Formats: sequence, C-alpha cells, structure tokens
Amino acid sequence: VLQTIKRDLDKLTNGDCVVELITEFPQPDSNIDFIENQISSIGIDCYEYNPSLLEVESIEEGVVEYIYKSNLLRSNCEITNQPDWGTITIHVRSKKRLNKESFLKYVVSYRKHQEFHEPTCERIFQDLNKVLEPEYLTVLCQYTRRGGIDINPFRSLTEKYVEPIFNKTIHQE
Repeated sequence: VLQTIKRDLDKLTNGDCVVELITEFPQPDSNIDFIENQISSIGIDCYEYNPSLLEVESIEEGVVEYIYKSNLLRSNCEITNQPDWGTITIHVRSKKRLNKESFLKYVVSYRKHQEFHEPTCERIFQDLNKVLEPEYLTVLCQYTRRGGIDINPFRSLTEKYVEPIFNKTIHQE
C-alpha cells in the first residue's frame, strides 16, 4: 500500500515523496500549552472561514520558532455536513510571529466550513505560509475518530521539520 501511495504521489507531484506509516501519535508535550488556555477571553464572532483574521507581528531581529496547539478545530464533512472535531498543531520558524488571539479566531472560523480533512489542512497550511513567509512550517490536524478511521493530515515545508511535532526521528543525517 505504501509503495502504491508513493508511486501515485510521485507521479502527481513530479517528485520523490516520502511515505511512512505512522502507527502511534505521541501524547501532548507538557512544555506545549494549548493556546486557548493562555488567553482568558477574546471576542469571537466569525464562524465562517476567514483567512483575513490572521495577524502577524514582525520580529525586530532574527527569527523566532514556536509551536501553537489548539483543540478548537472544527469543520464539517463535505458530504454529510456532520461536525469533525480536531486538534491543530503548528510549528513555525519565521521572522514573523503569529498573533495567538488571531490564530484562535481563524481556527474557530472553520466552524461552518464544509470540506474534507486533507484539503482543510492544506488550506490552513497555505494561509499560514502566505502570511508568515516562514523558513519552516508544519501543520498537523488530528481529527477525532469517526467510523473507526483516524484521519490526521499534516503538511510540512520539509521532512526534517516534521520531527518536533511527531516527537520521533523520521530523517537521520
């Protein structure tokens, strides 16, 4: 199955993709706070997908690396319109810092969005990539199981950058 997926992805991307079966996700790192726990109250009034909610803060010098995590991801199935709940984790290295409050508002703006998990993760990745212009970016969407199937799409600028989110070594130098 992995060889078939790799062959198909290589053909679609005109590249050499890495496909690996991940059988277990790590428990949350105690050093990573869920950002909704860090913010006492923010006004949320947008429940329709809105990338203009994302706000960034420029860093005076150099780059900053950070991980944001939230349990507030929810979108709706493209076919049944049933809600799909998930946890989103982003790992960023950039000259810009994503404003935490704006990120939470953005995540909540998916509440009425109707799309499958994988394109939703890709949409989030593209929106963040556009506003942050990062050196590195990884987006992991871990949805709750429905119908006995785990769907946990992720998108990363580099293979090496996936390691901190999955808490395991994928690439040995």
